[in-house]
Amino acid sequence: MDSSTSKLKNDTQRVQSELAEYVRSGILTDITGARPERLPHYRRLVFNVIFDTLSSAFPIARKVVSNSWKGLVARFFSSHSCQNYQVWRMPREFMNYVLEHEKQVQLEIPFLADLLLFEWIEIELYSEPDIEIADTPHNGNFENGTAVLNPHRRALKLSYPVFTNQYDDMVDLKGVYYLAVFRNLDELKVRYIQLSPLFGEALMNINDYGGQLSGALYDQSKKLTDISKSELVDKSIPIVDELIQRNLILGFRK
Repeated sequence: MDSSTSKLKNDTQRVQSELAEYVRSGILTDITGARPERLPHYRRLVFNVIFDTLSSAFPIARKVVSNSWKGLVARFFSSHSCQNYQVWRMPREFMNYVLEHEKQVQLEIPFLADLLLFEWIEIELYSEPDIEIADTPHNGNFENGTAVLNPHRRALKLSYPVFTNQYDDMVDLKGVYYLAVFRNLDELKVRYIQLSPLFGEALMNINDYGGQLSGALYDQSKKLTDISKSELVDKSIPIVDELIQRNLILGFRK
């Protein structure tokens, strides 16, 4: 590459960088070749794309934040430099930005962190690459077998039941809520199911038990109540059957 070509490349990169910085911050500088009267329109168009993307990603949070939503997005747009080139991942950066920098909004809406996480997980599960799953019989042995779980799943421990529509009373409902969010492999839609603390903790820690669900359940149950393993298995079977029907548990291997 000769010196003139190298200089042209460096100049182009500099102008692109200056334009990107203006679009993000709104602070106008002298950008070579740019027409200053047109730059605000370009910034407005880019902001609209960001606003629409985040509003589509977080429809419930947008409704809850209400009139402050546009200002929240504007602050993210002007102060955060996105690190991922994939647009569908931007909502995660927005969520992290809010958790790290928007303390006042979180004080006003204490359940906002849980709500953003709940809405983001749906996007993540829907968009992540497919994971190949080996055929697994549904009639394996729950008591002694190894559970084969839907690989497109997340187990969440929340402080507010943001998966309900009780947003007016949400602050008064603070507690501990367990949720399994997963991609239904038959419907190809993201679903969720509320779990008991016992099943929630067991699923969150099942890898520590080599995938044996009954072992995880029994150890967790000892922290909550005095029950024999055989009694626990009997009481758990209907729940396990439901989780199989819902496509969260795919079966059991011997």
